[in-house]
Amino acid sequence: MGPPRCAPGVSIVLDGCGCCKVCARQLNEDCSRRWPCDPNRGLECNFGADPLASQGICRAKKEGRTCEYNGRIYQNGENFQPSCRHQCSCIDGTVGCQALCPLELPMASLSCPDPQLLKAPGQCCKKFVCGKGPKKFGEVSFEGRETNSNELIYVGKDGHWKNLPGECMRGGKCLTRTTDWSPCSKTCSLGVSTRVTNDNPQCKLAKETRLCEIRPCGQPDFTKLKKGRKCLRTHKAQEPAHYTYAGCKSLRRYKPSYCGSCLDGRCCVPLHTRTLAVPFSCPDGDAFNRSVMVIHSCQCGPAHCQPPSKAAEQLQHHLNGDMRKFLV
Repeated sequence: MGPPRCAPGVSIVLDGCGCCKVCARQLNEDCSRRWPCDPNRGLECNFGADPLASQGICRAKKEGRTCEYNGRIYQNGENFQPSCRHQCSCIDGTVGCQALCPLELPMASLSCPDPQLLKAPGQCCKKFVCGKGPKKFGEVSFEGRETNSNELIYVGKDGHWKNLPGECMRGGKCLTRTTDWSPCSKTCSLGVSTRVTNDNPQCKLAKETRLCEIRPCGQPDFTKLKKGRKCLRTHKAQEPAHYTYAGCKSLRRYKPSYCGSCLDGRCCVPLHTRTLAVPFSCPDGDAFNRSVMVIHSCQCGPAHCQPPSKAAEQLQHHLNGDMRKFLV
């Protein structure tokens, strides 16, 4: 039996006996030892003055700060939906919001070479639509021919596309294809990078993700620049620290390398990286692995600076369960 399906932003926690995962109860909802309150929102089950009571109400453990959002005041631990596109929570003066609509497009394929998110009449969220027109692979058009979404193709010298035998199998062996990792979705702090590969037991195209951090957010310390230099060099973190993700932290500490910054308008991005499998543990006892980008070297130049429109697009790549925070 898999984990329960909870409403957006609601934590999955162990029940009172510690044997089953349940959706955590929220502010002012009924609770019990079997149905605990959401600890990630600072809530606890308040049984009142009766020590023998079996049912209580979820209240804040301590009087946290309220939140003001769009001219309204929300109590610490309170959930609210400012629009049909977002579910938000007030956590001790900080508003965290999770998107309710899809923000990331599916992978392009020959059967859907131009996936788009378009407004739908009478609906809040945009809908996935396959763009019309001939299917293209590089400079070659493929009109009137459909393929399986996981089908791998190559273009022959005659300009015609062909299937690899057995979709992606030749002689019983998978012919692996893997794209480069995409740029990190954030220029500072924790983001996500993606790639597409068929290097798996099923030899099927699949999207992989890894966590990435080009540099911490904050004002760069340009006082460390040597005379005549315009860019800070790639540097390691001063002290080892745990990676943190979705309220969980890595089992061990790491000293990651970060790209520098420039005074003359150039931007620095990773040049050589590798991917490390990092185990995480959570306060509720859950454990999982996540792939994390490890930077070996960086390169700086004006070509690596994203235009504002592209930067805004990159920021739409969120991780499952992420909540965007707004300090108020």
